Amino acid sequence: MRVRIHIVWLVCWCLGRGAFLAPAAEKLNPPGPTTNIVLPVPPPPPLPKSPVPYFRELLAMSPAQLDQALAAMAEPRRKILQAKLREYAALAAEEREDRLRATELRWYLRPLMEMPPANRTTQIASIPDEYRMLVAERLKQ
Repeated sequence: MRVRIHIVWLVCWCLGRGAFLAPAAEKLNPPGPTTNIVLPVPPPPPLPKSPVPYFRELLAMSPAQLDQALAAMAEPRRKILQAKLREYAALAAEEREDRLRATELRWYLRPLMEMPPANRTTQIASIPDEYRMLVAERLKQ
């Protein structure tokens, strides 16, 4: 019985204390006037540089230069890159260039497709000239 009285007393004390502190909190942080101010949305970060030019440089290197360029890279990543380099080196020059251009076009197009159309204009301006018109056409589609 005595335990019940203590629990009831503790609950009442906590509720009373909360009711006592609530007006004090309002005095410390009075609610400000409500406004309809719309804060400007920061511009999206610039698009990252395409890795395709670097890949083209790697394709043009001799085996000794390539080993030296890839030496600092982590082994799993290096093996994947070496496999891709072998794959692209085995292609005919025209087909290789077509695939590299398609890859670079996708590099620029994909992030823009996920962006609201209003934010795209500044991003499109940062795309190289040779891809800018293709990206703009694809975005219209």
